[in-house]
Amino acid sequence: MALLTIRRRKTKSQQALDVAGKAGSAALTFVKARIAWVAGKKAAKVAVPAAAVGTAAVVVKKRSSSHDEPAAPSTTGMNATPQAPAGVA
Repeated sequence: MALLTIRRRKTKSQQALDVAGKAGSAALTFVKARIAWVAGKKAAKVAVPAAAVGTAAVVVKKRSSSHDEPAAPSTTGMNATPQAPAGVA
């Protein structure tokens, strides 16, 4: 046996309120997306010069380190010179 339900149509004012609510929700979503876009654009403007400065610093460091004296031999690792135990000279 089928269930019978009474479906009532919305009144014109209820329909208008429903449409207005959906439009308001869509407008709010658009505003949030716009704010996120502007924030991302500002972050990119800050990030690009910062990346350029960081890259320049690395290049300067590499260039200046190539003119320095050679690094001292490592005291640890595979190529290290063996160390005498404490008390043995």
